Amino acid sequence: MAEIPSTLDRLENLRQLVFSGTLIRVLNLTLLYALKELQHLKLAQNQLVDIIGKADGANATSKVKLMMLNDNQLTTINLSLFDPFPELAFLDVSYNTIRRLQGGLTGRKLNHITLMSNALRQLDMCQWDVLDSLEILEVSFNRLETIPDCMYKLPNVSHLLLEYNHITSLPLEAFADLQQLQELRLTFNKISTISFGSKLPDKQLRLFLFYNCLCGVSLPGNLTTIHIDIINDSVYNKRQLNCSYC
Repeated sequence: MAEIPSTLDRLENLRQLVFSGTLIRVLNLTLLYALKELQHLKLAQNQLVDIIGKADGANATSKVKLMMLNDNQLTTINLSLFDPFPELAFLDVSYNTIRRLQGGLTGRKLNHITLMSNALRQLDMCQWDVLDSLEILEVSFNRLETIPDCMYKLPNVSHLLLEYNHITSLPLEAFADLQQLQELRLTFNKISTISFGSKLPDKQLRLFLFYNCLCGVSLPGNLTTIHIDIINDSVYNKRQLNCSYC
């Protein structure tokens, strides 16, 4: 199979649509608009190189909650194309070769986004709407050189995974507005400096930093649980860290 059948709109009661191991190269999201009962879309392990559709969700009635587009060949995604899916809660575009994300993201019910195992050098969320429902963002195994821009767009995120990137500096002030942040994973980066431009949220934060380029750093008192070089202790002020990874 090389394309999604245009006659899909006849399946009015379809709840789950799965295509896997096909030669499909283009996903036309407009084909899904007529499927009023569709909740799960899974197009993993195909040959997708492009996603097309309409960036207008004003009159959207789609019930799609889960969209899995992982293990394809996508290099660019226009996030605005997901606007017509107001119920979308889980978006998986992992294991592609995505280098660029265009447009804004408006998902009012998005709870979990995974962008892991792509080729992103930057993640700019400044065009996104404030995603009040988002709790988990995975951007591990990319090529990020800096912390994502406009982190305040994710006020209720609890788990942020940025492992296995090329991040060199950790400005903790970037997370100052994230009152629900519980776990920040930054292992296997190239972080050599940490800055504290503003107070961190009072909520206890688990910060994972092992396998970075830190030789010594003073950490704020409310980081009561921190994992550095697979060490777990409750006292880390002025702790000497292992920088042998660099």
